[in-house]
Amino acid sequence: MPFQNQPFTGEHEGDFPGQEHMRPDIKSFLPPECQTAAITDEGECKKFLFTRFAPEPCRKAGTTTEEECKKLMIAARLPKPCKDAGLTDEKACGDLMFSQNAPKECVEAGARDGNVSERGRRRAGRDASG
Repeated sequence: MPFQNQPFTGEHEGDFPGQEHMRPDIKSFLPPECQTAAITDEGECKKFLFTRFAPEPCRKAGTTTEEECKKLMIAARLPKPCKDAGLTDEKACGDLMFSQNAPKECVEAGARDGNVSERGRRRAGRDASG
């Protein structure tokens, strides 16, 4: 088999003088804050940066992950009816708010979440034409 068609197995890696400098060092790709704190693991760096730069409400609440923080921030912005209903999801809250405030015409047209169903569009078309 010609040399260029042989699979690379890695067995000759490092055989060439000066090749060792070609291997990327993960430390050089980490943000300076992690380098300064002597953190060399990407996952640990992410956690460290979150604790330093997370929004104040998340830090005060003691959240430890971006996902927890996101949920907390969404829940904080939800309207009172959604909070009262115990909802923490934006879509569920939007559906609730629509169901409470939707114009009669939208509900009659088959809208359930701010989008009119195909059936509702057909019905609305018939109503408009006569």
